[in-house]
This record gives sequence, structure tokens and C-alpha cells, in this order.
Amino acid sequence: MVYNVFSIPVVYKYKAHFWSEATALHFFLLGLNIVLPIVFLHETRDMWKKFDVYRETPSIEFKYQYLVIFESRNSNSFICDSFDSKHYCQEFQVHESDTDRDDRYDSLTIKISTVLPVNEPIYAVHVFLPVEFKVTTVCWFQMEGLIMTSYFSFHPGSSLQVFADLQLHQKTPLPCTERDLTYNASLLNANSKNELPKLFADYNSRNAITRLINEQTIWMKTTHNTNNTGFTTFTIDLHLRYPEQEIIYKTTFWQMIKWFLVQYLPVAGILFVICKRVRKFVFTNNVISTVQMIHSSKY
Repeated sequence: MVYNVFSIPVVYKYKAHFWSEATALHFFLLGLNIVLPIVFLHETRDMWKKFDVYRETPSIEFKYQYLVIFESRNSNSFICDSFDSKHYCQEFQVHESDTDRDDRYDSLTIKISTVLPVNEPIYAVHVFLPVEFKVTTVCWFQMEGLIMTSYFSFHPGSSLQVFADLQLHQKTPLPCTERDLTYNASLLNANSKNELPKLFADYNSRNAITRLINEQTIWMKTTHNTNNTGFTTFTIDLHLRYPEQEIIYKTTFWQMIKWFLVQYLPVAGILFVICKRVRKFVFTNNVISTVQMIHSSKY
């Protein structure tokens, strides 16, 4: 029986002059290992991740202001708002609920009632309600958004019910470098009812707005009036939910570097293994002339 009592690892080193085919092959494979992954990632058009997406439930709070416009067939408008005591709606109820107890409201219920002349049946309603919209998890962004809903009918109505979700609509990604308060300014004021085109134009020019989606409406036709007061009540019920939002934002420099390395290193690692095997085949089989030297480790 024979025992292995001692061993020394032997390393073969292949040497060549600087101006030689072996050195040229070495630097070619080294450059290929570095450059080819970059070319590959560039062709896939996803080398630099300049934008990213995350999901967050925003903090939305109603500002207890309102503007409601009723339109009759005779093009007469009846307005009730919170900016002039003479134009207050007869009834205005608000309920904000936090069902999951995360200190953020999940829904908003509003009931608005006002008294209108019977001889002026209502065919259209426009509602404007400002809210404070804020996200803070990845990007710190706060603005005043607007809940806007309009309904037109060929039949006169006595009530309108709206069921919808409030969504953030972005035209450009949010910057995440600092707190963004660009659009945190009041939208409604005492003159808004006379400047609706300007309100729409200013709001639509924003890069981020709130809007209603999945909107369902119920328009109740006017029933025959049996009282002799000459007035009738029009009621608006809004039932809005605040779902989780998909936020698009601009990535920072280090986030782009991290994403680049996540893609680059696996491709470079695969090429490194391939280039190493090419070197081994070429030099061990003397495809290119080199000087082979045996190097043993020191004991």
C-alpha cells in the first residue's frame, strides 16, 4: 500500500514578448470581456434605467371646499360653492374613512343637496372638489389635486350618484432628488366659477393631476312635483375610493449604476469563463508560440 506523504502544486506559466501574437490575443480577449457586455446591453436598450415604477397608497385629504354648477335647458346656471356664504349649498356632508387603519384615508363619501326652482329643470351638473395628494415612500411629492365630474342628460334630473376611483395621472416621471411642492397651490377660489376655461387650461398643463377612473353614474329623472313651494331639491352623492397608485419616477445616479452592474456582471462572468477556456486551449495546445515555464509553490 502506498501513501501520499507530500505534494507540491505545479503551475504552468506561458510567457511571450509584448509585441507578439500571444500578447495580442491576451489583450483582445481582455477587451472583449469588458466591451462585449456593454455592447450587448446597449443593443437591448435597457442599459441605463433612467425611470422606475413603484406602488404606494397615497395620503389624500379632502380640503372641505367645493364648487357645484347646475345647468338648465334655458342655459341658466345655478351655482353653490364654499367661497361665498350667499351661495352655500343647503346640505353638505363629508365622510372620510380609513378601513385598514394605516393612518391614510381609503375612501371619501360626499352628499350635497341644494334647493332649485321647479321651473328650471336641471340637465347637467359639474362638481369640483379640491384634495391634498401626497406620496412619501420613495419620492416626496405633494400637490393639490382636483376631483372633477360632469354629467349631461336629455332628461331633467333630481339626483346624481357617482361611484369612482381617484387616480394620479402623470405626464412626466416625478423627480426624487428633493421635496416637490411645485403644484401645491390652491386651485379653487371665489372667481373660479367665472374662469372655468382658465381653470381647465391651468390644471391640464400640469405634469401631474388627479382624475376619476372606473366612473359609474346614476342619474335619477325628475318626478312630478306635488308641492306648491315652487322649489325642488337636487341631491349629489359621491362615493370615491383611493386605490394604490403606480408612481413613475426618475432614478438617481446610484440607482442607475446599481441596475447597470446587475445586468453587466452576469454577462461579463459568462464571457470570462469562455475567454479563459479559449486561452487554455490556445496556449496548452501551442496554437500560438509561447515560452512555457513550470512554477512550483514554495514550501
